[in-house]
Amino acid sequence: MTNPHTDLIHNSIKALSRARLGIFWVNETGAGFPVFWDKKLGKWRVREERVIKYGLVGSSDIIGIVHGGYFFAGECKTGTGVLSPEQINFKNMILKHRGIHVEIREPGDAVVAVKDFLRERL
Repeated sequence: MTNPHTDLIHNSIKALSRARLGIFWVNETGAGFPVFWDKKLGKWRVREERVIKYGLVGSSDIIGIVHGGYFFAGECKTGTGVLSPEQINFKNMILKHRGIHVEIREPGDAVVAVKDFLRERL
């Protein structure tokens, strides 16, 4: 079974790549415990009870560099999802520094937005 949000991320990256608009990748964020492989027990064990966080809270699902050197950030939303306050802050930071921020509901949304952005600058 696939996750609609994950599918949207991957399909959007594929659409952007097919359009040859730049280089794009998944921007992972989250948290976890440090673990190690216990040879005696033959399983993974938690090394210590501290959480390791990675990624920037609020950063977009897809990031990349568009031809011309512009930073790209694409936030994928399914259904009635809306940007969180942290995501709005990230969006505003990207726009302030003249990057591209797109709220993606369909894989083609990002392609259209990047082409429009580039067209305005040529």
